[in-house]
Amino acid sequence: MLTVEKLNVSYGDSQVLRDVHLQIPAGKVVCLMGRNGVGKTTLMKSIIGLLSPRGGRVTLNGEEITQAPPYLRARKGIGYVPQGREILPYLTVEENLLIGLEASGGKSIPSEIFDLFPVLKTMLGRRGGDLSGGQQQQLAIGRALVSGPRLLLLDEPTEGIQPSIIKEIVAVIRRIRTEGKMAILLVEQYLSLVREVADSFYVMEKGAIAAEGPVDRLTDEVVRRYLTV
Repeated sequence: MLTVEKLNVSYGDSQVLRDVHLQIPAGKVVCLMGRNGVGKTTLMKSIIGLLSPRGGRVTLNGEEITQAPPYLRARKGIGYVPQGREILPYLTVEENLLIGLEASGGKSIPSEIFDLFPVLKTMLGRRGGDLSGGQQQQLAIGRALVSGPRLLLLDEPTEGIQPSIIKEIVAVIRRIRTEGKMAILLVEQYLSLVREVADSFYVMEKGAIAAEGPVDRLTDEVVRRYLTV
């Protein structure tokens, strides 16, 4: 589905990503892990096209998209849920969801979104900024899903979210994984969640991939070496 090869990204003179490689198979959940500040969000922004690399390639279904703008990547089937949600607070829930349809050209919100997140249907007329943090996260995921992406980028979707809504988000990820129609790249820190939903993992350190493999190789030794603070 997606291949990243030798990706190098800098902020000014500060290099953040160093020869990063990554593969996301179709229909699989891949987890990206690492301590704070190692480049995980930078990698996500580079995949969706918000940052331009100094070197390397990004390929989607065999087509190179390294220099493609974000809107074209969205139209080609990449959905993005940024860290911090970034919903539009002065627009209603319905308007936020309708904006997500721009990627597919659709005219109406698929009913499946309300099957996944029933609370959104009851709050269509409410402004996004009036929702709780957990409800805003559900809205952000729903906004990314309305266009039917083939690859979903989720940047720390459980950060600062109450446990009850974390369970709902995990259930959605598991449902997507079971259906096998969409791949997910998930940035996540909760090890129990990763081991529950992921097929494979990558660990970053100092802007590079330091460990990778199927999720059953996410051993205590890997956790102590690369993830323990």
